[in-house]
Amino acid sequence: MWNDQPVLYRGKYYAVTGSGNDKRRRSLGTAKLDLARSRLADLRSMPDKSPLLVGDILPLYRQHKEDSRDRLKYM
Repeated sequence: MWNDQPVLYRGKYYAVTGSGNDKRRRSLGTAKLDLARSRLADLRSMPDKSPLLVGDILPLYRQHKEDSRDRLKYM
């Protein structure tokens, strides 16, 4: 989850998530605090997009793609 307040870094405001070695920054594209707060609120209201992995997608693809010789299972 993104932090509650924008963080100033090298003259621009950023949204920050995580801590320590897992910290990630995302630029809010502004040096104005009011605009940064507004953009951070928009960012926080967006649904979380977890990355999709090949191992998650392949079984769904195999179900959708009917292969009579089951070559996808072998691959």
